[in-house]
Amino acid sequence: MGWKLRKRDDVEPILPLKKCFCFDNRMGTFVGCIIITITALVEAITVFLDWLTYDENLKFEIHGAFRSFWKRLFWKGFAICDGIMTLSHVIIIALCIFTIVAILRPNKFKIYDLLPTLRVLYVTMILYILIELGISCYVFSWYGLAGWRLPFLVWRNMFYLIRFFCNVGFCIVFYSYACEISQELANPEAKDTNEAGGIALGFQYQGVPVNDPNYGQVSYAGSEYYAQA
Repeated sequence: MGWKLRKRDDVEPILPLKKCFCFDNRMGTFVGCIIITITALVEAITVFLDWLTYDENLKFEIHGAFRSFWKRLFWKGFAICDGIMTLSHVIIIALCIFTIVAILRPNKFKIYDLLPTLRVLYVTMILYILIELGISCYVFSWYGLAGWRLPFLVWRNMFYLIRFFCNVGFCIVFYSYACEISQELANPEAKDTNEAGGIALGFQYQGVPVNDPNYGQVSYAGSEYYAQA
């Protein structure tokens, strides 16, 4: 006698997410872009400091790291990694800043303009995470367990781990927000009852009458009312 599988209608898929903790996906995307921009900028500064250690004339040393003359023996591999990460940081920072501006200016960037931006963002984030993971494994394979002996290297290891999990989490939020917009563009009239109630409260707070005949045509992820509020 085999097991009988019964389909449950009350079980929802994990992805795409409906919320980012206590935020909706739109606010989660906005906060995620800010955090990624700040953390990527900090990491870009450390890469720039790493570039300075290659010049023997500068005699620049990073306090709490290995002496720079040791890295000059294998400078080609480290320089290629720093070059790739410099370009990656610049691209992801530019995309996050553009997304922040698009969310802050809904009158100019409509919902159908925001959707391709989000798709480019989460695909680029996936590549960014994988590239940084590969390069980090290569760089710290030179250090081994010695990478946990010096304070700067310990800080950089921990900072990378924190950034890795944050980047993965926010990439899921970006994907969820893109799916949410795509679904609402495909079927703008399909709404959950609880979600519609939350939208009504939000419009009442913004001074928009709920009994407006155009209210039933608005979209939660981005609409004309939502853009003009």
